[in-house]
Amino acid sequence: MLSSIRSLLKWSFLGAGLALVSMPGLAQVFDLTPADGPAIISDQVSDTNKVKILRMPDGTLISVFGQAQDVGQDVYDLKARGTRDPWDLVLQYSTDEGENWSELVNFDNTAAQSSALGIIEETGAPPLFPAGDPNEGYVDLASDPRAIDYPGDSDKPQVFNAGNNIVITFNSTYCPADATRWPDEEQRFQTYLSLQGVTIPYACLWVSRLQWNPGTQSLRAVGPEGELYLTEQITSGLRSVKQDVPRPQRTGFGVIWQEDPLGLQLGNAEGPGTGASGANSTGGTDAWYMHLDTNNNSTTDFIANDWPEPVRLTGNTTNTRELQGPLRTSHGPGMYEDGKAAAARPQLALIGRRAVFAWEEKKATTGIDEGKYIRYHTIAEFTDTSELPINGCIISRPIENGRRVRILTQPLSAGSTGIVFIYKQGDFTQGGPSDIMLRRAVGGYDPVNLVPAVDTELTGTFGERCRAHVNNQDDDLIGDDELMDDPLNDIRFGTLHLPAVNFSGSAAYLDQPGTAPDAETGLNAFENALAHRGQLRGDTVVVGFSHAPDQARFDFLDDAIPYNFYIRSSQDGGDTWGPSVNVSNLTPESGLSAREPRIVGTPGNGPGCTDPQNPTDPTDCRNNDIFYFGFGTQTNVTNLEQPEDVDIFMGNTQDGGQNFSNVQAITAGDALFGIADDEADLETQLKLRPDGLQAFVVWTSTPETTTDVAFRELELDPDLIFSDGFEDPLN
Repeated sequence: MLSSIRSLLKWSFLGAGLALVSMPGLAQVFDLTPADGPAIISDQVSDTNKVKILRMPDGTLISVFGQAQDVGQDVYDLKARGTRDPWDLVLQYSTDEGENWSELVNFDNTAAQSSALGIIEETGAPPLFPAGDPNEGYVDLASDPRAIDYPGDSDKPQVFNAGNNIVITFNSTYCPADATRWPDEEQRFQTYLSLQGVTIPYACLWVSRLQWNPGTQSLRAVGPEGELYLTEQITSGLRSVKQDVPRPQRTGFGVIWQEDPLGLQLGNAEGPGTGASGANSTGGTDAWYMHLDTNNNSTTDFIANDWPEPVRLTGNTTNTRELQGPLRTSHGPGMYEDGKAAAARPQLALIGRRAVFAWEEKKATTGIDEGKYIRYHTIAEFTDTSELPINGCIISRPIENGRRVRILTQPLSAGSTGIVFIYKQGDFTQGGPSDIMLRRAVGGYDPVNLVPAVDTELTGTFGERCRAHVNNQDDDLIGDDELMDDPLNDIRFGTLHLPAVNFSGSAAYLDQPGTAPDAETGLNAFENALAHRGQLRGDTVVVGFSHAPDQARFDFLDDAIPYNFYIRSSQDGGDTWGPSVNVSNLTPESGLSAREPRIVGTPGNGPGCTDPQNPTDPTDCRNNDIFYFGFGTQTNVTNLEQPEDVDIFMGNTQDGGQNFSNVQAITAGDALFGIADDEADLETQLKLRPDGLQAFVVWTSTPETTTDVAFRELELDPDLIFSDGFEDPLN
């Protein structure tokens, strides 16, 4: 058992005063960081990757992360541009608020297996089938002496629970063929010519089900041979899977993901990050969906019921083809799906039995400039896929580039806001300047409920729908125009189709972000907003974003104003908004820039609050007004240098975002107050207790030898309205 000392873990939101941050500007910050560092809950022997955390209804914590496996064969990491051990996904749990953690449970077990060949050497393209061969010009991988049995390498886990039922999705390069389930479908591969012949098998989707038993304080045996997990392969690897997202609801689970027929594409080096995220997709890439009905969280049905066959959510694949040119010399033989449009980074929300989908989609160019739309669709019954695939309602401005949509949802009360969409939009593609846009659904979830309004019609096969729903140029549902992508001629702009709210934009250089809700994104072409996050709780909406007033200057000069994390809140469901509050307050002199922001609200009532008027455990009663926020920091360098991750900071609001505490470092180092360390800290994740007075945080910490999982427990003093940071309660 891994153990830790409580004084290393439990911090408290205590402070010497009530310093509030209610308007933009520098806040008074107290250096209350304890000398002791966070706990490390991984084994400090194997590298880890992309940790996630769950809190079960009985308070049990479950951490899930990738762990490097020494199987005697490396894989190639497209993001790091180098080789490493393959990842398996593992979990461990704590029943005492993080003091002790269980032994690891490997619910993946694909790293030691192989289903395809690959090449991890950057030493030239593999041979091709010769002239006269039926497969002439395609990659002949089996004849390359560098080809290896490529290990199963699993991507980051996506983890959610509904009650004691847990679903974890991931994609892996281990995709064994199954002629019964997928006749004529076998795993494919892609050769990256720009990486001198590196060849990686396509990834397929896997899903694991686990179940917590609060009575025995352990995981139930749910596998066919008594395993603590039920892990199943969902797709064949004929198309490469990326961006999988499971979502829970008491009624069941839904999963959404994208499949690219030409494999995982590298980025174009024009935006933040290192690419290979799935944002760059090829024509014919579709979003896919499947669901699991658990009959209101039935313990038995969660395991007994089967996932149905996945269905295409989008209809971008229009034909199949033989590959030609560089595509042919970077793939194996066969017919490949194709199309003009391409879906990427899909999102899913379940509201009771309703499903809401949103995604970004590469335009099928017919006179419109390049870029992407934001589309959405909703179905009243999450198990009814009869009307899929669909094209979806365009909610971004069609002539601009929209991407990275996020969905905030909740059940409706009379006239309330049920959905908030937030997304990036601007004139430029990929890494160019953009603003964060916002559109809501009020009093319902269909396009007719959107505010600001989109052009809808009340007739047609699908009933109430967006006029751009089928990309046509007339009011019927037949003819060649149904396959066209010309929303500028189809959507009736003006009073019937209104611009979304410019949530982050300003009118002039160095103006406060968020002060020009009606401005077009190009009005202030210098500023850039990204990394939007949010929470929706009743009439309270809290939305944050990172913002730099001059993106070009930030990219090319290391003394520019950096990205800061701003938060705005609404107390009337998003109808009106307060000013943007700079909660990070990073200056050029700090040498730091904000990244990877987080906003997390409280979960629903726990078992001790079945009757909120007479709870058996008040800590199980949800406080909708408490939100925690956090952000990582990165060295502020020019785009000719590689930035380094530094420390992570957190704060809170106890009145729904009207006021905010100052921030405090949760890491061992505190770069804002001169406490330096050599560890890079990044990718934080956190969960709250329902009353909001306790939080549990995990992140990736990178000392000299291994990449580890770090952990903190945080406590908020209920006797103070606000606090100035985290303080060791023993001092």
